[in-house]
Amino acid sequence: MTTLEQIDERLGTVETGLTTVETRLGTVETGLATVETRLGTVETGLTAVDKRVAVVETQIKHLATKADVANVKFDLLKWLVPIILGQTAAIFAIAEIWS
Repeated sequence: MTTLEQIDERLGTVETGLTTVETRLGTVETGLATVETRLGTVETGLTAVDKRVAVVETQIKHLATKADVANVKFDLLKWLVPIILGQTAAIFAIAEIWS
């Protein structure tokens, strides 16, 4: 085999390899386009999540803490116990009057 034939053979091998690389590059580009599409979908979803988080954050400011609930329980007891005792006394007084 002459030097020129060897060069032609190697050039053919290089061209075949180049075709394979180009095919693989096309596959990578297609995959990249798919990833970009999916990324756009994720970004849209994140925008929706950000809006929901903002709504939750504004609502959290108005929620009661454990201390607030404990204070309300204490205030209810502070008012209900005397009212119940007063009603009970009134019932006994009325019952005493009728008997």
